[in-house]
Amino acid sequence: MSSAGSISTAFGGWPNIDFIYDKQHDNTTTTTVGVIPQSLLHKLIQDHHTVYHMEYRDQPNHLARVLVALHELGAKQDQLINGYYKVYPDLVPLLQTSIEQRVLTNDSWLEYLGDSTYYRPYLSFFQQKIEEYGVDQVIQSYFFDSPLSSSIGSQLQPIVHMTFGIEYDMPDIVTQGLAYLATTFVDVESLLGDNDSRHKNSATNKVEHENILFDMVAADPRFAGRMDGTNTFHSALKVLIKSQHSLLETYMEMLPSFPSQHALQKLVTLATKLIPCTKQSHRLDWFLGGGQLLASALAIQYLFERYNKMNSNNDFQKLIRLQFLTTLCTYIIQGRPSRSPTFHENLFQQQQGCWDTCVSAIIESGDSKSILIMQSLVKAHRFYEENENEKGYLNIANFITGFIQAEGGAWCKNKQ
Repeated sequence: MSSAGSISTAFGGWPNIDFIYDKQHDNTTTTTVGVIPQSLLHKLIQDHHTVYHMEYRDQPNHLARVLVALHELGAKQDQLINGYYKVYPDLVPLLQTSIEQRVLTNDSWLEYLGDSTYYRPYLSFFQQKIEEYGVDQVIQSYFFDSPLSSSIGSQLQPIVHMTFGIEYDMPDIVTQGLAYLATTFVDVESLLGDNDSRHKNSATNKVEHENILFDMVAADPRFAGRMDGTNTFHSALKVLIKSQHSLLETYMEMLPSFPSQHALQKLVTLATKLIPCTKQSHRLDWFLGGGQLLASALAIQYLFERYNKMNSNNDFQKLIRLQFLTTLCTYIIQGRPSRSPTFHENLFQQQQGCWDTCVSAIIESGDSKSILIMQSLVKAHRFYEENENEKGYLNIANFITGFIQAEGGAWCKNKQ
């Protein structure tokens, strides 16, 4: 793969509407350029803009992300169509309600955070703000400088969606992401702590992110018991935060203080290592293995690269701690599975393949989760390819490929 020393190589956006994807064959590299009409994708997004839920009972609306991921990975037209029809049946239409006629203002928009029935009013509110001030100013005012940057709701996937819109210059997607973030709002500001105090703690009690999960939280009996809420991940998350706030705070205080870039790299690595964690044979955990944590870590990485000159280091340290808290909570809710076998062990026993082999298999499968995971793995590989642990991304790509091709392989939501 070619060198990826800057964000432009790892996070490509729409470079002249063409996406250049390096395909590695043994010791040679070839490059293919795919073209997708950006206007067509924008029209598709606009048609879906106010019609479907962004998430319904743990089922996210990631149609636009899947189509872009397929395009980036080199899918042909028929494979893009197949990807569309694999996702489309899972979309849930929004019901018409009287609430959607309500108009939010600068004085009232904070009053309805966390109320999913206000999705359309928030959509209109943020759309108007973006038309008035532009995307970057709205992100600064209504994300970084607002309570939304302290929300753990829906496993940070609203931040992933918002960042996806920024990266690919699609204001409607940014609007959706902000409305999604507002309506799934779960405030965890009190658990994110103060960076200065954490730095003092870490000087004498430094525990690696991975060790906090697999060595300490995994063995802590105080996290035993069910936290199902109303049988969705989002509700279980709220139950956990409310019932175990002080215990979560104890573990957050153990979090070491690293420079932002180094900390983000560690969280990307941890999210990757959690993908194979499962308690069931030939089953992958929907929330640990589905790539959401990897996508959110990379989204925060993108936000750091784009907005670090406009915000303080503490702003990004807060997002980094938010990413770890989300990882910690996900790990607990999903039953605290044991550390997975090392990356070089092939759990599905298929022959180790190169990036091109894995990407082709995932595209052909049409499995939306696997497609998004592969896109994230390629980005992580490009951004961190000089790191000594870089081969872990290819090993996980092979793992996901084997999972998709294995007989009986399936995603499971339950931790049991």
